Amino acid sequence: MTSGRGRSGYLDLVRAVAIVRVVVYHATGAAWLTVVFPSMGVMFGLGGSLMAASLSRGRAVREVVGSRLRRLLVPLWVLGAVAVALMGWRARGDGDWEVTWRCLYWVLPVVDPPGSDWGAPLWEVLWYLRAYLWFVLLSPLLLPLFRRLPLLALTVPFAVLVMLETERWYLPDPAGTIVGEFCTYAGCWFLGFAHHDGLLDRLSGRVRIVLAGVLAAAGAAWFLTHTTEYGLDLGYIPLGNALWSAGFVVLLLGFQPSADFFTRRPRLVEALRRINSRALSIYLWHNPSIAAAAVLIAVSGLDDFPPGGHTVLLLALVTVLTCGAVTTLGWAETLASHRRGASGGGRSGAGGGLVVPGGRADLPNSVDSVESGVSAAAAGRA
Repeated sequence: MTSGRGRSGYLDLVRAVAIVRVVVYHATGAAWLTVVFPSMGVMFGLGGSLMAASLSRGRAVREVVGSRLRRLLVPLWVLGAVAVALMGWRARGDGDWEVTWRCLYWVLPVVDPPGSDWGAPLWEVLWYLRAYLWFVLLSPLLLPLFRRLPLLALTVPFAVLVMLETERWYLPDPAGTIVGEFCTYAGCWFLGFAHHDGLLDRLSGRVRIVLAGVLAAAGAAWFLTHTTEYGLDLGYIPLGNALWSAGFVVLLLGFQPSADFFTRRPRLVEALRRINSRALSIYLWHNPSIAAAAVLIAVSGLDDFPPGGHTVLLLALVTVLTCGAVTTLGWAETLASHRRGASGGGRSGAGGGLVVPGGRADLPNSVDSVESGVSAAAAGRA
């Protein structure tokens, strides 16, 4: 039998693995990581479960949504203050960017916040916060709908993706991007609802494995036959990503861990607690840290390392810089969640804050690209 402590420790472990995978993926651009562990779908699944838990406790909807928005937006505002100031300062010399009314999206990102090419590492992964924001705002309507018509709710997002992917339905941007990404992860979000409501637990282990296999097989069939210039990077193959991720969510959220594994490993539990208590700060600041690490390697002349050594050095620097940023600015999460204590404090239980990671940010590997101040391709979504 699984205790609440065992399940909580297990979910903390899943979140921690997901965010570490995101950092490594952003730093290396290794597309195969999106297949091995589709962090984004898994995290949206966890987010749906936590949102359903919050909405099921009898609290007022306004209070639940307000709490979630506060946890999401306060750390974003800290990043936004830094980003807008830096991009505005940089733009004085080259006119690359200017402050307009669209900067209000840094306050409430219903649409992706604007930014300059030079400042891309600061804003290109913020699509996830925009997507999460929409899920939070719509969940008071989506949860009753799911409980009334679960199969229909699970099916509709995939059907919409088919229509968009086959170009039978077209939506201009930004609506097309918002709807497409919403539908890519809506299935995972709804499976999170199913996890909270006990629907996954009602299925036998064999049925869960078969269901996960069918979803994953359908996703694989699609992404293997619809590769892009980025190869098997699921961030650029929405329907394949949606199905493959849903299969992982069924397996991971349906798993029943033993509490003994975590009670015998207090150091692991403490490490997981610290990572989860600063998950959003890690997500927001790891991408600028990667860009800064790339610059440091380039200007120090260490970019002549062999590929393996260069990657190890980059990841080491990213770890140090991200930890420094989180230690310095992680107070925003404490403030947003009304927790006491500073860096690393707080508990991420079922009612915890934002479940983070995702997105892709290809980063500069050459001195020329570093000096140009432009990170490579736009962020993908896996």
